[in-house]
Order: sequence, then structure tokens, then C-alpha cells
Amino acid sequence: RIVGEALDLSHFESALELILLREGFSRKEYDEFQMLYNMSNRDSSGEVQVAELKVMLHWLGFSASHMAPQLASQVERNGSGSLNFLEFMACMRLLRGIELDHVQELMQAAEHDESGKLDVKELPALLNSMGYETWDLQVIDETLEDSGLGLRCSRLGLGDVWRFLMEFRRKEGFCRDELKALSECFKHHDEDNSGELDNLESPLALRMLGFPVGYNEVQRWLLKVDVDESGALNLVEFRKLARMLQANDMNHFREVFDVYVLKVGNSGTLSRENAVTVLDSMGFCVGPAVFDSAHVNENQFLTVCYGLIKERRVECRRNGGWSAEELKWLRTEFDRYIPPGRAYVANKDLIRLLQDILPQMSRDPLFRPELRGILRQVEVESTGKLGFSKYLTFLQLCTSAKEKSVARRQQAAVEEVGFNQIELQELRDLFLDVAARPTCITFEEVWKLINSTTPLGHNLTVELQQIFNEQLMKRSDVHEPPEQALDFADFLRFMRRLMDMNFAKLAHDQ
Repeated sequence: RIVGEALDLSHFESALELILLREGFSRKEYDEFQMLYNMSNRDSSGEVQVAELKVMLHWLGFSASHMAPQLASQVERNGSGSLNFLEFMACMRLLRGIELDHVQELMQAAEHDESGKLDVKELPALLNSMGYETWDLQVIDETLEDSGLGLRCSRLGLGDVWRFLMEFRRKEGFCRDELKALSECFKHHDEDNSGELDNLESPLALRMLGFPVGYNEVQRWLLKVDVDESGALNLVEFRKLARMLQANDMNHFREVFDVYVLKVGNSGTLSRENAVTVLDSMGFCVGPAVFDSAHVNENQFLTVCYGLIKERRVECRRNGGWSAEELKWLRTEFDRYIPPGRAYVANKDLIRLLQDILPQMSRDPLFRPELRGILRQVEVESTGKLGFSKYLTFLQLCTSAKEKSVARRQQAAVEEVGFNQIELQELRDLFLDVAARPTCITFEEVWKLINSTTPLGHNLTVELQQIFNEQLMKRSDVHEPPEQALDFADFLRFMRRLMDMNFAKLAHDQ
């Protein structure tokens, strides 16, 4: 019984039991952890593999996901290599303790008045030191407000910082406008109102948001967020996928910066002129005024990159998935097929346009019904005319149609070769890491991949070339890729053959 603001013994015992069960987490946190655990417990055994803990922590947005093996070793009791829910919650408690200890150390180092609190101006440095990169101060202001701390809050205690971190992770590091755009795009592409996007709808939705990804790239990230392996993403998972793609972009910008720093021999900085040259090489046409100082360090460079990529994504959302540069180029190409005095393509000009932009698909009898269906969607069949805005829609639909074909081929290959999900993920990562293009891999790239694991002499190289050529002759799609290269479906068949014959002891090394 509650008396005033006091608890009687039975209520106190119940409250203590609940605190222990939740490992001290709030109901909101506990419910999120339980939902994730249930999604990961795909066989309903009541346990998840220790190997999956890293994926689960990454899904939750914890920067310390690399610590998964150490955390599991401290709570796993029977050595089974799996965790029940209580052990998983114990892992989360340990991780929270590690993060809070780190926060407390940073707070003590940053304190100037010995108040035991952190100035909100220190939050960007705190986030970066913990592995939570943020390049937009607007996100920090909004997170303070949404976590109930308020914009007027100038100093944060340890509990306040933890509340801030939980809200920051929940928002996936996005500001409100970006979260709104993600939600609206998700709903737009969820045509059957199922509350999920399948693995074909997701790439198109992401491209509309300004992430220039194809089917293969999305599949690479899908298993990192689709923990229940349903093959579809709900809104929460879709937001997490967007967060991972954004982080991947920023890592790419960092790598490019580091390469140029090594090239010019400076100690961690580039001159303003060199930094502008680097941006230009990545497709960002800006002037030197974009940088405030004559010498640009990594943090300044990445902050500018984030602002530019954010502007480009806003632009893409406004233009139906195309950047201003792409739109300009597409307009120029489209105008080549328009006779003077007209604003649309028709008749023989339309046929010539289709044959030029879709050389394989327009001549493939098997694809013809799908092509006619796309033309019907953009009202070409009824009018015989194709204006520029409809042309842009047509291109997006054609890309989706190609991805459907890719998905069918890959699914057939997966069923044929018998690799498990972890093996498939590893092979896809290898394929995308080595291939210059995400759609196909050449013999030279395959040789580089295998030689990095098992050094290949002349005889093995000749044998490998022969096996590769034989797979080329049996390609599942004779139209794409047109050059001497394998797509991912045939790469799987190729690797299956190498593993079965234990080529160069490859199966033993694996």
C-alpha cells in the first residue's frame, strides 16, 4: 500500500523485483530491448547466438558494438555460445556501465567549476569521443528538447547525459526534417500499406531520398538491420538503414581526405585550395569560401562534406531522386531526341531513345511485356508521347524492373548453391569490396580477391581463368553484364564450384 509518497513492504519488493528484472532500465528502454531480442530469436528457442550480439548492438545504435564478444563472455554461464534474455539484459547493463564510466571521465576532464555537470557546448566533443559522430548542431538542439531537457538547459548531470544519448540513438542521429522525410518516403513506397518495404522497394525509396544505391549495395546492409531475416523493413529498420548508409558516406569522405593528406605530406591538414580540389573530385563544385581557414583539418572537411551531402539529398527529394547535376545531364540527353518546336519525344524518336538508353532491355523479347507495362504507367501507350517529367519516372521504373530481374537471378542462385546467410553476407561483402562496380566482377578482380587469401602461381592462375571462362559461358543472364564479367548470382555459382573442388585449398582456409 502507498502511503503519501512512501511504499509499504510488498510494493517495495515488487518495485525492486521490477528494477532487477529490467537491469535498471526504463520501461521504454526495456521494451525496445525485448522487441529486438524477440526479433533475433528467429527459431523461438529462447536464445540468440553470441555471434548475433554485435548485430543487435549495431541495430540499437551503440558505437561499442565491437565489444560484443567481451560482454557475452562476462554473462554467459553455460558456455553454449548463446544468450537467453536475462543474459542479454545483463550485457546491456554492462555496456551502459562502460558508457557511463566513459561519460563520467570525460565530464570530469571537461569540468571547469567542479559542479559535476557538463556544459552542453561540450556535447559534440563528447559524442565524437564515444564514436557517435554528428556534424549537425541542429540534431543536438532537437535531441535536448525531445529528451525533455529543454533548449534552455546549459549544464547536464550524468543522468541527463544518459537520457540525451538514448534519445540521440532513437533518432538515429537525424534531425526532425530528415526523420519526417524518411517517414513520408517510407509511406509513399509502402503501396500495400503493410507497414514494411521489401528488398525491391527499399532501394527505390532510398534513391528518392538521395542515397545513390542499387540492389546489391542495399542487400549488403539489409541483414545488419533486418535482424528477423524477414526480407522486409519496417520504418524503424528503414531509418536504421539510412543511418548506416550515411555513416558509410562519411567514412568514404574520411578515407578520401586521409589519402590526399598522405599524398601532399602534410600533418593532418590540407590547404584550402587542396581541400576544394578534393571536393571537386567527389562531384562537389564549390569555391574556397566554403572553408573558414587557410588550413583544413579532418573535422572541418567532414563538416563541410556533411552539409553538402545533406543539401544534395534535399535536392534529390525535391527532384524525384535526381541531383541537380544529374537532372541537367538528363535534360541535355533527352533534348537530343526532340525535334525543333516540340516538348516531347514520339514515334521513331521515342523508339530510338529507348534503344539507346536500354540497349539490352529494349531488344529482349522476355522483357518486352514488362517494358510495355512501364510505358503504360507513364501513359506513353495511350498518348504516344513522352515528356521530360514522365521520362524521369520512366527511368526510375526501368531501374526497379532491372532490380527485379537481379533479385530473381540471385534468389535462384542462393537456392542452388546452398550457402547460409552468414556465408552469403561474407561473399557479398567481398564482392562489393573488390569489384570496381557494384553490379559485376571481372577475372582480374576475382584473381586479386583469391590471391589475397591463397597466393596463386602461374598454373593456378591458368586454372582459375579456365573455371571463370566456363562460368561466363553459363551466365544466368546473357544480356547483363555485357562485358567479360560475372554478376553476383553467377559469382556465387563460381565460388560454390571453387569451394566444392577445394581450389588452392580455399575451402580449408575458409
